[in-house]
Amino acid sequence: MKLSLFFVLSVAVFSVAQSTLAISSTRASDVITQVESIGFDEVCGTDRHGVTRCDRGAGAAEPTFVPDTVGILTHAFSNDFFNCGLDAEGAKCWKMIGSGTIDGQPYAQAVRNFLTITRPDSIKLSTRTACGILNSGVEIYCLVPDWDTVPKRFLKIKAKSKIKSIAVQFDTVCWIEEGLPDSTVECQHDSRIPHRVQLKIADAKDLILVGETVCARSKSEALCWSLGGVVTLPSNIVTAIKWQSANDGLCALTRDLTITCVDPLTGTILPTSLAHSIPTDYLVPYTKAIDFWSNDSTACVTETAGIVNCWTWWNGALEQATFSRPVREVFGSSYLQCALLDNGQAECRGGAIESITLNRGDHVRVEFGGYNRCFWNSSGVDCRGRYDNISYREVKDVSAAQDDDAICIVGVTSHSSTDFNAVQCFSYNSEINIPPFELRNPTAVATNSSQACALSDEGLTCWGVPFLETSAPPSVLEPRSLVMSTRHACVIDAFGLICWGELATLNLEIPAGLDQPGRVREIAIGTSRSCAILDTGDVQCWGRDYELSGPPPKLINATSIVGRGGLFCATDATGLHCWGGSSSLPH
Repeated sequence: MKLSLFFVLSVAVFSVAQSTLAISSTRASDVITQVESIGFDEVCGTDRHGVTRCDRGAGAAEPTFVPDTVGILTHAFSNDFFNCGLDAEGAKCWKMIGSGTIDGQPYAQAVRNFLTITRPDSIKLSTRTACGILNSGVEIYCLVPDWDTVPKRFLKIKAKSKIKSIAVQFDTVCWIEEGLPDSTVECQHDSRIPHRVQLKIADAKDLILVGETVCARSKSEALCWSLGGVVTLPSNIVTAIKWQSANDGLCALTRDLTITCVDPLTGTILPTSLAHSIPTDYLVPYTKAIDFWSNDSTACVTETAGIVNCWTWWNGALEQATFSRPVREVFGSSYLQCALLDNGQAECRGGAIESITLNRGDHVRVEFGGYNRCFWNSSGVDCRGRYDNISYREVKDVSAAQDDDAICIVGVTSHSSTDFNAVQCFSYNSEINIPPFELRNPTAVATNSSQACALSDEGLTCWGVPFLETSAPPSVLEPRSLVMSTRHACVIDAFGLICWGELATLNLEIPAGLDQPGRVREIAIGTSRSCAILDTGDVQCWGRDYELSGPPPKLINATSIVGRGGLFCATDATGLHCWGGSSSLPH
C-alpha cells in the first residue's frame, strides 16, 4: 500500500527530524561483511558494527526490515502496520508490514521518526493511523495511509495553545487545547475541511472517537457529540479507570471494577446483547481487575496476577490469553492482542503475523525456510509463517529446512521448568520433532524435511529418515560447524571436513586433501553442490551443477559463505558476492 504523511507539523521541525533521523542511503550489499543466512532471493549478515543487514538485490525498492533488540519498554504501540515501543535507547520496532516510502524515507524509518519526535504519553492509534503531539506541545504529527490516488498535501493547523489530548479513528484526528473557555474540540479529517465541536465541557482531560462521534470528559462530566447533538454520559463513565471504543459503542472499566458499555449517540447503557456481550464475571465488581482494553471485536481484562482474560463482543465466553509471562498492560490493533510483560518485553498474539520482542544481547539473526522467516538471538526466537507461536527464553541455534517448513531450535522454551538447553523441531513430519533421547548440552542443529541432526556432548546425533548411500559418521571430535541440504550433510571437526549422503550420485565426494584437519574453514551446501572456504582464503566448489551455479568468483581472502539450492553468497575483503540462482542479488 502506498503511504504518505498527513501531519500538522512545521517545516522547520520536520527538517530537523529528517536531518537527524534519516537512515543512510548506503545499500545493504555495500555493508554486509559477514554473511550468515540465505533465502532464494535474499541474503542476510552483519556489517562491520555487528548490526544485521539483509539484501534483496538491485530490484528491491527499500531495505528489508529487521527487528530491533529491545531493553525494558516504557511504552508500546501497535496497529495493523507496526508493533513498536520505547526503551532507554529510544524508538524500537519488532514488527513492520507497511511498505513504500513516506516523504522519501522507507516506511519503517518514518515510524521510528514518528515515535522519536512525539510525546509517548500522547500517542493514539487506530487500525492504520497513528498520531501524536510533538514534543513542542503545540503541533500534531500523523502517519495516515493513502486511501486514494490523489497525492497528499502537507497540512498545517496552528494550535492557539498547548494541546491537551488527542483522539484518532480511521483517518480522523481530534484534539483539545488548553485554556479555551468552552473547551472547543477541533477535528481534521484526511479529506474534509477542518471542523469544530462545541462540547462546552470545562477543563476536559481526555478525548475518544467512536466512529463519527466525539466524546470528552472532565473530572465532573462526560459528553459526546455527533450530528444528532450533544448527549451526557452516565457518572460511572466520568470516573472510569479506562474507557475504550468497542464495536460502535463506548466501554469502560469503572471505579467499582465492573465493565459497562454505553451508546455514545444516546448516552444510555447498552444491554448485554449479541453486539456487546460482557462475561457475567465483569457485570459485578471484580476485585482482581486492574486494566481494560478493547477493539471492535475483542475485549480483555488484566488481573492483579498478570493474567489476561479476553472475550469477543459476540460471545461473552472468557478465554485466558496465552502470554509467556505475567502481563503489565494489554495493547493492540484491530484483530491483534499484544501485551507488555512484567520483564519489559512484549508479545503479540492472534494476528496473521504474531511477534515478540528480542531483548538486548547479541545481534538478531535471520533464518529462512519454506514459508517461514525466523528472527532470533540468544534471548529468543520470533518466527513469521507456519510456526509463528514458538516461545523461547534462551536460544543457541536455529535451523530451517531448505525444502520444507521444518524448523529446529536449540534452546530453553519459555515454559520450561529447567534452564537446560534441548533440541526440538517443529514439522508436519512428527518423526523429526523430538530427538531419540535427551541430548546433553546441545549446541547446533540442522534439518531437512525428513531428518535432523544435532551436535552435543554425545557428538553427532541424527534421527528421522537417513540419507541414501553413505551414513553419518559414528563419532566426531570437537565439531564446530553443521550444515544439511535435501540430499547430503557436512560437519567440520578436529579431524577436518566430513560429509555424508548421496555423495557418489551427485559427485559430492570431498576433493583430495580437503578432508584434512584445518584445510576447510567454512562450508556451505546447496541441493547438489558444496562450496568451502579453504585455509588459503580461496573458495572451492564441487558436485553436479544441476542448477547452473557455475564456478565461484575469484575472492580475496573469503571470510564467510552460505548456500541454498543453486545460490551461494560469500564475503571477502571487497564485500558481498553471490553466484548461481536466478535472484538479483549482487553477482
